Amino acid sequence: MKNFKILVVLVAALMFCNCSDDDDDSCCRVCSTGQACGDSCIAETATCNEAPGCACNGGSGPLY
Repeated sequence: MKNFKILVVLVAALMFCNCSDDDDDSCCRVCSTGQACGDSCIAETATCNEAPGCACNGGSGPLY
């Protein structure tokens, strides 16, 4: 029964993990100007009040 509980916890963790082997797929947006804020890009001088999301700063990928 203990092994089953461990398995359930591991499966639940993987379900909510934003895990990816390909870094480009882990970003929903790559901010070429400004900064990432949650799932969006905002001005570099703006203050981000969003929880961490899927947007990334710089790099390659779909630029917004």
